[in-house]
Amino acid sequence: MRGATVATPRPLNPTYRVNPGSVFPFKAQVKNHNADAITQASLTSIAYAVVDTSDGSSVGTGTLAISTAVFDTLQTGEGWPHSTGYNFEWDVAPTLTPAAAGDEYQVTITFTPTDATKAFTDRFKLRCE
Repeated sequence: MRGATVATPRPLNPTYRVNPGSVFPFKAQVKNHNADAITQASLTSIAYAVVDTSDGSSVGTGTLAISTAVFDTLQTGEGWPHSTGYNFEWDVAPTLTPAAAGDEYQVTITFTPTDATKAFTDRFKLRCE
C-alpha cells in the first residue's frame, strides 16, 4: 500500500499513484496562512471534495473529524521520511480513489480556521496504476 508523506514546501497539486480498491494513507505537514502548523484548536472544520478529472463529475464530498485528522504536535514514524513530522492524516477510502488503470481524481481539502482569516486548501491528484 502506498501513501503520501509530504512536507511543506511540497509540489503544487502533486500526483500520487494508487492501487485499485485500496485505502490511500495521506499524511502532510499543513500550515496556515501565517506559516504556523495547524492544530485542532485552530480549525473549525475540514471538508473534502473529490472530482474525476476526465469529466469533472463529483466522486464524493464530506467532512473530516478534526480530532482524528489533526495532531497538535508533529508526528514522526509510520513511514514518514522527514525529520520535521506531520500534523494531518487522512486515510482516503477506496470509494474515493480511482479504480481503473489511468483514472485520475483531483482531491481538494479545505481547512477553515477559527480566526477571521480565509479558509485555505490543499490539493493533490490520485492516479490509478
